[in-house]
Amino acid sequence: MDTQQKHPPALQTGLVSVSYRNLNIDEIIALALRAGLDSIEWGGDIHVPHGDESAAETAAVKTKSAGLTVSAYGSYYRLGADLDTQKFTFSDTVRSTKKLGAKLIRVWAGNVDSALCSNEMRDKIIQDALRCADTAAENNMQIAYEFHGGTLTDTNESALNLLEQTEHPAVLCYWQPPPGKDPEYCLVGLRGIIERKKLANIHVYYWVKGERLLLRKGIPVWEKYITEINKAAGSRTLSLEFSRENNPEHTVDDADALKQIIGKK
Repeated sequence: MDTQQKHPPALQTGLVSVSYRNLNIDEIIALALRAGLDSIEWGGDIHVPHGDESAAETAAVKTKSAGLTVSAYGSYYRLGADLDTQKFTFSDTVRSTKKLGAKLIRVWAGNVDSALCSNEMRDKIIQDALRCADTAAENNMQIAYEFHGGTLTDTNESALNLLEQTEHPAVLCYWQPPPGKDPEYCLVGLRGIIERKKLANIHVYYWVKGERLLLRKGIPVWEKYITEINKAAGSRTLSLEFSRENNPEHTVDDADALKQIIGKK
């Protein structure tokens, strides 16, 4: 019997806080509640800066008090970068994650396109990823690569190669449909991550030719993605990111569409 098909994983809904850098912690929580979402991924640039344990604790307490969970720490730690570049350490990132009460840390696979990345830099990113994974594991956490342009996850091939080169129990990968790519290309990358049992959370949006559209316009496409996601063991969060016109009203509408897509409406 195919138990994965019989009992699909629990899918939670959420909001990525960096979608609204102009809103404060209370306003982000209020929006998530209004949209009927389950969780928040707190970002490390504005709302919960790396190493600012007070900010992380404030966000954690307020999130929990509102009946929401923290899905992850959306850090801006770039693997292979030095302190002259990012001004904080992975230890700072771990301390913030711990205060948030999160178990998953988003990290970035460098800061250059895979096609432009030298072998030396790629090796540096790989070694830093394994070092950070060890540290995360020691703290009962995992790291997950942001699936994004300008990094070693900018193509399906590079992302999957990176996962193979950094095989570690504490290494996972986010997924989101790469802007400008057709759904079939997107599905290839998603399936590859799932086949390697490395799928972490998902960032949800619907963009066509660089234009942000309401998620409900992309329901047929996202239903295909969810069919694949449901084949992955475990639970994960699908977090809304960057709604049309950066408009909270559109985020509420997107949340309604997301719940329809995953069968919670």
